Amino acid sequence: MDIWAPGRGGSNEAHVSTKQHSTQANPRVSQPHGDTRRPRRTQATASQGAEEADRQHSAEATALTTRARLPRHARVRSRREYLALQRDGRRQTTPHFVLLARPRSDARSRLGITVSRKVGNAVTRNYVKRCVREWFRHQRRQIVPALDLVVIARPGAADLNCTVIAAELTKSLSAGKRS
Repeated sequence: MDIWAPGRGGSNEAHVSTKQHSTQANPRVSQPHGDTRRPRRTQATASQGAEEADRQHSAEATALTTRARLPRHARVRSRREYLALQRDGRRQTTPHFVLLARPRSDARSRLGITVSRKVGNAVTRNYVKRCVREWFRHQRRQIVPALDLVVIARPGAADLNCTVIAAELTKSLSAGKRS
């Protein structure tokens, strides 16, 4: 005797109707607007005109996002390189940054950036890094002789805009060359 045969104490699926009555409403949607206990939210309309994006003028924000990425050969990437720069590099300090610089035998300058959590949250840290990278893109051809640079941001750096960051780093770099 097969215990799984329909009607013999096994599965009762053979006796279940699969058709739904057409007069019955859709059981999944009880009302046309869903749950009435919650108030309906209205969508805020998008404002028109130029908005300021996190302490940036909109043109400056657009310039930062449309630039090409800093190429791999232009970045200090490994921990070993950072430690060598910290050990052998010349240190130049500003109120908001510390620059570590070491001459390279290659003709290309490279950049490394360190921004700790003391500077701010992730959005703030990324903003500072974008500004420093943009400054380096504009300056790397003028850096003669070629240098490995590490820029360490201090806590006040998050309060500056990109133009002030660039001016401070340029001034520090030129002061470091003279000494």
